[in-house]
Formats: sequence, C-alpha cells, structure tokens
Amino acid sequence: DEDEELQSQCFGGDYPAQSFDQPVMKRQRRWWNAYILFYEKISNDESNPDNSLVDALTQLQL
Repeated sequence: DEDEELQSQCFGGDYPAQSFDQPVMKRQRRWWNAYILFYEKISNDESNPDNSLVDALTQLQL
C-alpha cells in the first residue's frame, strides 16, 4: 500500500538494516523525517476585509 510505504519511509521509527561487519539484520532507528504542507488558495476578492488593510498600507508614505 502506498500510504504505508510513505509512512515507513518518511516518519521516523525503526527499520531493518544490515550491519557492515556482520551478516545479520538488526533494527536501526530511522532518524530522518518528512513534513508535508497542505494549503488552500484563497481568491483575491475585493470584498475581503483584509484587502482594505492592504490597500491602506500600500498608500502610506514616509
């Protein structure tokens, strides 16, 4: 399953690894992690109250 593969590759935990000096498999700590950012685009609507603040700030002069 792709979800399980993503979880096992990206989110810490243990994994089986072969030691360089011994032919046996041992459990190693996975020290890497992944962070996934999800976002939702918000349209630039004129009726948005935040736009009036942005407009006011852009009109400021020093």
